[in-house]
Amino acid sequence: MRVLLVAGLDPSAGAGLAADLEALHAVGARGWPVAAALTAQGPSGVKGWSPVPEALLLAQIDALLEGGDERPRAVKTGMLGTASLAAALCRRLTARDLSKVPLVLDPVLLSSSGTPLLDCDGVAPGLALEPLLSRARLATPNLPELAALTGLDVSTDAAAAKAAPPAAAGK
Repeated sequence: MRVLLVAGLDPSAGAGLAADLEALHAVGARGWPVAAALTAQGPSGVKGWSPVPEALLLAQIDALLEGGDERPRAVKTGMLGTASLAAALCRRLTARDLSKVPLVLDPVLLSSSGTPLLDCDGVAPGLALEPLLSRARLATPNLPELAALTGLDVSTDAAAAKAAPPAAAGK
């Protein structure tokens, strides 16, 4: 099975494309990695990051999908870097007839050391990711991301369960 991965490149391999490729390999699947952002990070945390230009993100996707018989059976996102890249990705998935392919959205907003990893250009994270969130079969926010996306308190198990959307049955 082939999975289109769109995420950040973490040179320490602790997260992002490298970690996603390892996880896919462990279950016998293969990934098509598309870099949405580049990070400078290591054991001591994120030192900096930069989103890729929109044209380069889209060119990576197009190059993987053109001319071959194989199509991805799923799409998984991670760090997208900017609201404009999230919107461009959503448009490209639709244009490439991938809008019905299951989408797993990991709404990466912060590094584990607290560095912001989504530049929303004045847009709240929930609005920035809404085009993708609305079509995701599964979203995997951690608790701080869930709080940022919903604007709700998630400090208790009951509050977190209430903030989490129901499973997207039938998507």
